[in-house]
Amino acid sequence: NNPDVDNNLQNLESFSLSLINNTPPNELILASGTIEDVYASTLPLNNAQGVDLKPFLTGNQIFYLFNFKARKITTKPLECTLRYKFKVE
Repeated sequence: NNPDVDNNLQNLESFSLSLINNTPPNELILASGTIEDVYASTLPLNNAQGVDLKPFLTGNQIFYLFNFKARKITTKPLECTLRYKFKVE
């Protein structure tokens, strides 16, 4: 939401996005990968194809965990918005 030349996704080397709940199975990695060393303000995510999400949506506490590994330090906090859509049948 607030990228500039010195502070953008280029500052990050890799990421993972997990869905976590409080009942087994506890964690599912929805997406992960590396980030190119070029200016970027968006990060396309590849879905976990063919994964049955229902077992991960049975808990009463469900949340996302977004992990990043830094490539270089930012000079300000990076604000972001996450939009992730999935369908459970």
